[in-house]
Amino acid sequence: MRRAIQVKATIVSEDFTEQGLRETLNYGHTLGHAIEHAERYRWRHGVAIGIGMMFAAELSRLVRSLSDSDVERHRLILGERLGLPLEYPAGRWETLRATMQRDKKARGTALRFVLLDGIARPTVTTVGDDSLLFAAYQEIAG
Repeated sequence: MRRAIQVKATIVSEDFTEQGLRETLNYGHTLGHAIEHAERYRWRHGVAIGIGMMFAAELSRLVRSLSDSDVERHRLILGERLGLPLEYPAGRWETLRATMQRDKKARGTALRFVLLDGIARPTVTTVGDDSLLFAAYQEIAG
């Protein structure tokens, strides 16, 4: 935990405006914030972001930048080791999609996500293909 805080502090101090590397700290936050909104902020931030991270891992896999084994590693760490839920109720996609559209990272109708090109290799990616987004949601819909 100490190391994570040190890394975050270094990144934040080097990018006050969130225009570069600091933006990668938002991994899992695009969907996570939409979940928080949909749940009227009754869910803990970490729970919503954990589901968002699982969604981002699945989306990364679908765009072929993250391996199946790395997605499973997410499941192991987030679910089994940390005890976080990995699914969000099915049938809520339209609400979540509309909320994500209002996210500060959105560009027109396309959404921006922090995805992974491998473990510890984040990249900010614009995704305009709703079928990919829905497919990633289907992977986490419980």
